[in-house]
Amino acid sequence: GYFQDFTGSALALKTQGALQFMGIGEAANKVLTSNATGTATWQNLPGSATSWTVSGADIYNSNAGNVGVGVSPSPFAKFHARRLDNIFYSPIATVGAIYGENGSTNNGSGVLGVSGSPRTGSFSYAGVTGQNVANSGTDAFGVIGTSEGTSSGGVYSAGVGGYGDYGVLGYSQSATGAGVIAQHSSGKTALEVNNGFIKVSGTNKTAFKHTTTAGNTPGGDYTNLSYDSPSINDIIIVTHNYTPNNTYLNKTTGVFWTGTTWAIYLEDQTAMPVNISFNVIVIKQ
Repeated sequence: GYFQDFTGSALALKTQGALQFMGIGEAANKVLTSNATGTATWQNLPGSATSWTVSGADIYNSNAGNVGVGVSPSPFAKFHARRLDNIFYSPIATVGAIYGENGSTNNGSGVLGVSGSPRTGSFSYAGVTGQNVANSGTDAFGVIGTSEGTSSGGVYSAGVGGYGDYGVLGYSQSATGAGVIAQHSSGKTALEVNNGFIKVSGTNKTAFKHTTTAGNTPGGDYTNLSYDSPSINDIIIVTHNYTPNNTYLNKTTGVFWTGTTWAIYLEDQTAMPVNISFNVIVIKQ
C-alpha cells in the first residue's frame, strides 16, 4: 500500500503498538537498513558493531587491537583519546581529552592508574603518567591535580595522589623547569609534609655534607663548596657537624659568593682548618 499525508501533520503513517516487517530478510539480531531509494531490508550488524559485548549492565571490547576516540588512523594504546579543539578560558577548557569524576562520598578516585612495571626511566612505568609536549618557552605540566573540600571549617586543596613506594614522582628534562611545583593561590602553605621526613637522594643533592680538605681550602679563612650549577642567587644554609671527624669549631661562620661558587668562611679571618665538616642546604631562587 501507499500512505500519504493530507492532514498537514507530516505523518503519513502513525501506529500504536508493535510493527512487524516480513519477507525482507527478517531474522534474529538483525537491524532494519535502508538503501539509497528508501527501501528497507533486514541486515546483519556490521562487523565493527559486534566488537562490543554487553554483559549485564557492562559493555566491553574484546578486540586484540586498540580503541581510539578522535584518533585517526590508528591509536597507539589500548584506549587512546585525543582532543583537537583549541578552546581556552571556558568551563570546558580544563576538561582535556579524558575526564574522570568520582561521585562517591566515601572513597575512590576520579582516575586510577595501576602498573606492575618496575621503574626503568623517567616515565612509562607509573600507574598514571602525564607528559606535556608544548613548545619550549611555555609552562608545560604533564599532570595537574586539584581537589577542594572542607576540613574543620576550612578549605583545603590537594594535588596528585599516588600509592606505592613513591606516592608522586615529578621528572623534568628542562634546564629551568621543575619536577614538581607546589603553589598556593593566596600565598599560604603550598607544601605540607605530614607525619614524615624529607629525604634527599641522587648524585646531585640539595642537602649534603661538606668536609674541608687541602683541595677545597685554598688558603685563607674559607672553604669552597662544590655542587651542580651554583648561582649567586642561591640561598646557602650551613651548620657545623661535629660527628664525622669529632672536631670542634668554636668559631662563628658565614658564607659568601666567590664569583664562581659559594664558600664557608670564618668570621675571625683565621685559617680554615681541614677535616671540619658542615651540613649544607642549597635553596635555588
